[in-house]
Amino acid sequence: MARERTGTLVPPRSKRDNFVARVTRDLLDADGAPVRDASGRKRTVRELYDLGTRDPAQAERRKAKLVRDLAAGKAPSVAARSAGAPDTVSEYAERHFAAREARRVSMVPTERGNFVNHIAPVLGPRTMASVTSSDVRAVLERAMTAGLRRNTLKSIHGVMHRMFDEAWRAELISENPVARVRVPDVEEETKVRVILTDEEFVKLVMHPGTDDELRMLALVARTVGGMRASDLNRWDWSMLDRVHFETCFIPKGRKGKRKVNRPPRELEIPEPVRPILRARWEAAGKPESGPVFPTEKGKRAGEFRTVRGASFAKRLRRGLIRAGVFRMPPTVEHTEARFSKSTATRTRSVVTPHPRDPLYHETATTMPVDFHSFRRAFNTALAEAGVNVQQAMHLSGHTDPNVHMRYVQSTGAMRRAPASAIPALPPGLHEACPQGLETSQSATIDSGADPQVPDSIEPSTGLEPVTCGLRIARNAPQTPCFEADCESQALSVRHVDPHSYRLTVEQSSQVSQERQAILRAIGVAASAGDAATVALLAGELARLAR
Repeated sequence: MARERTGTLVPPRSKRDNFVARVTRDLLDADGAPVRDASGRKRTVRELYDLGTRDPAQAERRKAKLVRDLAAGKAPSVAARSAGAPDTVSEYAERHFAAREARRVSMVPTERGNFVNHIAPVLGPRTMASVTSSDVRAVLERAMTAGLRRNTLKSIHGVMHRMFDEAWRAELISENPVARVRVPDVEEETKVRVILTDEEFVKLVMHPGTDDELRMLALVARTVGGMRASDLNRWDWSMLDRVHFETCFIPKGRKGKRKVNRPPRELEIPEPVRPILRARWEAAGKPESGPVFPTEKGKRAGEFRTVRGASFAKRLRRGLIRAGVFRMPPTVEHTEARFSKSTATRTRSVVTPHPRDPLYHETATTMPVDFHSFRRAFNTALAEAGVNVQQAMHLSGHTDPNVHMRYVQSTGAMRRAPASAIPALPPGLHEACPQGLETSQSATIDSGADPQVPDSIEPSTGLEPVTCGLRIARNAPQTPCFEADCESQALSVRHVDPHSYRLTVEQSSQVSQERQAILRAIGVAASAGDAATVALLAGELARLAR
């Protein structure tokens, strides 16, 4: 078998020269077929190709590209021109993702998907040096027009920023065009993910139709640190106390943008979960190490599940339907089905959740339940139990308080203020509170005398008998004459605020019926905000006194 050709990189002889690649290729005839000698062996030729750069790393990449093009059958002139051309965005992205995969970055599949679906259609054929900030904005605007959420736009922006920043640091481009572009603000409605109540959770794990692995996954995720699906997929038997099953370690994750490995968290296993974990360990043959929740089917049966891409959401919802956990009555359809040729026809019941059931369908304000809801339920339960933030963050493995608070959802117990937070009020407080409404454009009457609501005032306005008390609107006249006129009619005057008075009848029994009628009229004018009428009526009160 012929040895794979890799070429030889020849360094420049002077500061003005470029790197040169010496590559062996097959000699081709005019039709593109290999030329053979008398013995039938292919004739080869070893040629030099100018790579057009003095940078060793870039020269190595161009040499590899030249070798691939020549092996693919391209003409030497075309292959040399292509190797010396600047890298396109797609070519550089492939090397960028390969390097990140070599560094074991777990999010490379997601980055590659964002590049293929959203970045490559716009920037793929362009050279790295020709991309401008306007081109980057075009990528984001195209994604925004497609209706993508802001978090997806941030992911696309992050992929471009990391890729062009790496090229800028390698001095392949003069500047990073993504650094000048911000993620556009997208107005979107934030919906809360539904979590299971304790009664619904117990109904799920206690139902005999729930498969054992789903029951175990739900128990651990809800009770042991709110473990994520990725944590469960990486959980190893060596991380558990296999003697008493009292403590365990949660797989370590990443911390911040620097991707610094965090030490694993040691947590205490709740007592109700200990015998269940022990039973699963014994059923697995008491292994010293290995996955706690291995792959059950396929070629990788018994191995660890993939960290990314494994989801239990649909499996959880099927388990909830089987356990009969609904918040709205489901639809039940009975159909006749034959499960094999040798069996008779049997009636099969198909249960379909209600289209507006928030556990299974998206609503105007909520998202359906998923496996990560167990983590939200765990953090919410810690808040309801009064656990301080520091301990709650340690139990859940959060390092940022803002991230931790996003996992704490509002529940009925959290919306109810505790009795200790309410001041002790006397039993007869409601008797001391004034009745009726007091607004800046209405007249409010103090209680105390027999109610006499005039015909011109609707009872729904909150007015009570004006012979007992009256508050003048804020645009009532504020003159000494008005105050004197009121005092002459046995009315006490006090300022409620700089723009209103409170008038109180001191001796209502001594006020004539005519004065009562005028006071009622003042109440009507005050409720309508008619300051001029109030002033005229006050003057009429003064005339009656004289």
